[in-house]
Amino acid sequence: MGDPKDNVYTKSNKKTFLFTFLGETVGLLALYSYFLCVTTSYMQAMHGPEKEPEPEAEEEKKSSEKKSSEKAASEKKEDEPAAEGEEAAAE
Repeated sequence: MGDPKDNVYTKSNKKTFLFTFLGETVGLLALYSYFLCVTTSYMQAMHGPEKEPEPEAEEEKKSSEKKSSEKAASEKKEDEPAAEGEEAAAE
């Protein structure tokens, strides 16, 4: 710890303090961003290429949507002729 008389704070002006503080901050941010880039690329390399969704699953979704839309369309068609038949019966 030394002699208390020798342990004094060093004084510096405001510009020097800001310059050193900002320099250290920029340096640490640069190192952190490099670390993030390296770890992200490593993660992607270890994970492997992304797999595309299976075509079977997509076909099932499309077919179920198509069936539901066809069912709704057939129900509408069934309602329309009944309305026309009622008009003809009314005359």
